[in-house]
Amino acid sequence: MLKIVIIIFTWLLMLMGCSAKKASEKHVWHTIKDEQSFPKSNIDTLKYPILLVGDNQFNNIYTDPAILRNFYADKLTKVAIRPPQLDIFSKELLDLTLQQHKSKEKLVIHLGDALNIACLNEWNRFENSLHSSVDKNKFVMAPGNHDFYWYGVSAGQGSKPKERWATACDNTYPIPNDEGNESKRFTKGKFINRYLAYIPIYYPPNTTGEYRTDNKDAFVQRIFVQRFATEHDEYSSFLIQEINIPSKHRQKSLKGIVIDTANYEKRPLNVLGYLQINGYRNPGNIAGITKDQQLIIEKWSEEHRKKKEKFMIFGHHPLEEFESEEKKWITNIIDKNPYAIGYISAHTHSGYIVNAKVIEVNVGSITDYPNEVRNLHANTSKLSSTLYPIRVNTLKESKWCSERYNYTHAPNDSYTSYKQAQRGLYTAHYTHEATLNVGITTYLRLFNDINANQYFAEDETKTKQYNRLIAKATQQRVRDCFASIGSSETPNIVLYNKDNNINFAKSVRCRSDKLEILKKLQELNDNLKASSPVYAKDLQLYGSCQSLHASRAEWIGNLERKFQSQ
Repeated sequence: MLKIVIIIFTWLLMLMGCSAKKASEKHVWHTIKDEQSFPKSNIDTLKYPILLVGDNQFNNIYTDPAILRNFYADKLTKVAIRPPQLDIFSKELLDLTLQQHKSKEKLVIHLGDALNIACLNEWNRFENSLHSSVDKNKFVMAPGNHDFYWYGVSAGQGSKPKERWATACDNTYPIPNDEGNESKRFTKGKFINRYLAYIPIYYPPNTTGEYRTDNKDAFVQRIFVQRFATEHDEYSSFLIQEINIPSKHRQKSLKGIVIDTANYEKRPLNVLGYLQINGYRNPGNIAGITKDQQLIIEKWSEEHRKKKEKFMIFGHHPLEEFESEEKKWITNIIDKNPYAIGYISAHTHSGYIVNAKVIEVNVGSITDYPNEVRNLHANTSKLSSTLYPIRVNTLKESKWCSERYNYTHAPNDSYTSYKQAQRGLYTAHYTHEATLNVGITTYLRLFNDINANQYFAEDETKTKQYNRLIAKATQQRVRDCFASIGSSETPNIVLYNKDNNINFAKSVRCRSDKLEILKKLQELNDNLKASSPVYAKDLQLYGSCQSLHASRAEWIGNLERKFQSQ
């Protein structure tokens, strides 16, 4: 009976995050099209093409095992646990994709979910990509639920929500206390301050109001920010942005309103929010736009109508994930205004087109299969969106994308081998160890495939250090942290049995050792990348190919399990 109760509770707890489930719930008017034009878009040719990207979801892996990353969570939500190659190399794939699309020469609209857990170190990693790959004068970002909510689903979980979130963003394991480091959480207020400090528009941190630029050619023309002096600041605050997309021949430009679709009246919750009990919402499944934000959007839309300015609306969540009244409201904003062209969203990780009263283009994820970006461009007076899949064959000039380096069916540590760790189905501890093992293997393969020891050939001391690290990593990889707990048949509840504290503490120390090795492997990788342009170039291509192989392997595995269960 206890086992059944645990399974049911775990299942409820895992109703979470990115709405990858929508890929199998498309309505009849949902299609996947390479090209989509917008009927109401009689506009001049744009001066710059627009690159649409979203959902790269950089994830902090150097932390405690989180309850949302156990066996059942991964069964229910395909992105609860990704192949470790995506966590390790997703930055390489994002950087390469932006560079291949000549992103510094284009306007770039990021449609949200740059982060995963909502951690400061995830944002720092993302901002590093922006500095190297985009022109900040040509960049705008729509807020996504994963950018400032814990795993994208709530403002924290359990009896100590802030503490649990802080520990998920820490870089140590085990956490020395149950509080973590509060400064490492990346809340909505922090997101607004850091993001607006990056783009070139004046914003005094932590303030409420409308702010404009005097530069008529600027991409971001004005913003409206609502902040609160109470805890509501972390979910009722919002950010709206107006963008200017200039025409090639100095005719009237195309405008855009970038809205905040993760904006709620009540504190977001995971389980209660998913079930929509007492007005709570789960940001992973249900979008939100408060009345205060609606008034600003209505005001700006009406201003565009009076000026006869064509405009698009951009937001993270798709229209189908709004509550019925909010969906009706935003649909009317676009449908009833003759100058409103359509809606562009992300969040689903699948990408599709909605041909209904309002044309909606949903952009898939860079990180998850089917990996993609889109362009938005205007030729011969029609505004159109073009799909650009990111596939292994688009990198065919790189040897790293060949079948030789495809580890989908590797006998040891394939991309999804962590899914076979079925001990501890109700906890995250076993799957955490399994992902650490695959992560270590990933670095060992990287250094072997790319022949990293060639970079130490002239330095005997560094060569010895490198060989010791590789030997230690190889030992840690095969170490079983739960050997003392019992066999795979042992009930998992023994993990929390008072009589098992000593053995459980041993398993924690074991995983801590694996994590430290993983950090040292990453540090070595970072040092090589910084010191050798040749290594950095190979790493970018190698990591991108590994990401694409891993992403497709996870997608195929999810399909196989789906068919087996039917």
